[in-house]
This record gives sequence, structure tokens and C-alpha cells, in this order.
Amino acid sequence: MREKLWLIIYAFKNALIGMKRHWVLCLSSVTTVFLTLSLAAVLIIAELHVNRFSENLASDLEIHVVLNDDVLEQETIDSIAAQINDVDNVRETVFSDKDHELEMMIEQKGEPFTAYRGEENPLSHAFFVKVEDETLLEPTRQEIALIPGVQSAYYGGSSVRELVEILQTIRWTAAIFTLLLLILSLYLIYNAIRSSIQSRATEIGVMRTIGATASFIRIPFEIEGTLIGLMGAILPWILMYYGYPVLYHTFGGHLIMPQLSFIPIDQMKQMMAWILFGSGALSGYLASLLAANRYIRKIR
Repeated sequence: MREKLWLIIYAFKNALIGMKRHWVLCLSSVTTVFLTLSLAAVLIIAELHVNRFSENLASDLEIHVVLNDDVLEQETIDSIAAQINDVDNVRETVFSDKDHELEMMIEQKGEPFTAYRGEENPLSHAFFVKVEDETLLEPTRQEIALIPGVQSAYYGGSSVRELVEILQTIRWTAAIFTLLLLILSLYLIYNAIRSSIQSRATEIGVMRTIGATASFIRIPFEIEGTLIGLMGAILPWILMYYGYPVLYHTFGGHLIMPQLSFIPIDQMKQMMAWILFGSGALSGYLASLLAANRYIRKIR
């Protein structure tokens, strides 16, 4: 136990000494990681919100199923509801009687339609159907429209569906650019550790001569790369920590409509802390591990 503790202390000490000796290279690496993670943070925040917007908008997509005028008996209504629920991709079916249909029409089209309240109501009973997968909305609508007793089945959210598809495209584009930036971050740290190893070739050669194992030599470089990644993540997180609340309050917590609501501030801070520091540490560790495994073996 004491030997392991000593090894950890030794590895951290040597990592810090190495960073101090090559502080210019270290600072350059931290700066490039900072810039890379800052851009990645913007894309990640955008991606998280696009995903949230897509889910909120998709949850509002539903099929309005209007029944025939002669469908009045509860038994017939229940039978149609059961057939709708048996359709693949149907998640939820909500009944809307003719009076409720009229009230919605009055709300949408104005007071003149109040004249149809009571026995003069010409509308039919209906269902509102929510689906599991919004991309299969049209096939689901077509299948429901074939059920006996159904007069029509339609959805008025074609523009919403198009917006969801656009948001999905944006999300995948942001994800690809984010991945490319993280790979760039890994490459920059890799070069920094490689240069650090090459500049200490004589020292490493002496250590190998006296019997030091490859893992003993490699661990300080792995710690150094991890620390560079973590240091590069500090400023992006600070910018996000103070910048996101300003953005949130400037727009009042949402864009245009409630469905385009922002992620709560505390939740965003917590998520981005894990994402930035986790990606910074992981990219630093992987880059240093690759560089150390490749170049330490060449030194004799």
C-alpha cells in the first residue's frame, strides 16, 4: 500500500516537473485545448437544445381522428378506440366528444361558432392519437383512416414535423463537428506529450538502463496529458457557467414558443461540468497513452 502511494506521488511530482520544465509547450497545449473545447461546448449546448426541442415538438404531434356522424353509442366508440390502439406505433388515444370539439373550434375560429352549442352542434365525436415514432405519422394515419366508423384522420402539424426533421439534421451535424473537435483536441495533446517525451529522451534512457519498467516511465506522461486536458476544460466551463444564465434570461427561458424551452440553468451547469471535464480528461489521457506507448519504446 505504501509503495503504491509512493508511486502515485512520484508520478504526479514528475508530471508537474515535466509541465514546469516545458511550460511554453504545456501552455500552448492548454490554450489549444481551451479553444477546441470552447467551440465544442457551444456545439454541445446547441446539440442538447436541439434534442430537447425535437422531443418537445414531437410529443405534440398527434392525429385527429373524426368519427362518422352516426357513431353515437358508447359500445361503438369503445370498439373503434380498441382498433386504433391495436395499430402499430399508437402510443395514446384520448377521446374528444362533439361538445369538446365545438369548444376547440370556438377557441380557434371565434365567437360566431357559439351559436352551434347545444342540440345545434353539427360536429362528430373524435379521438386525438399520439404516436411512438413521429417519422411514421403518415403511415399510421392512413391505417387509422381505414377503420370502419372513422370519417377522417389528419394532422395539422406538417410544418411542425418539417421543423422536427430540420432539427434532427442540425443535431447530427453538430454531433459530427463536436466529434471532429474532440479528435483535434486529442491530436494536439498527443503532439505535446510526444514532444515532451522526445525532449526527455536522455532521462528516459537512463531510467530504462537502471531497470525502470515501461509503465513506471509512462504513468507521469499519462498524468501530464490528463492534467493538460483538465486545465484546458476550466475556462470553457467558466464561460459556460456565467454565460449560459445570461443567454437563458435574455430569451426568457424559451424561443418563440413554450415547446422551444431552454434546459434549466442548474441542470445545464451540471451536465456541462461532466461533459467538459470528462472529455478533457479522457482526451488527455488517451492522447498521452498513445504517445507514450509509441515513443517510449523507441528510446534506449
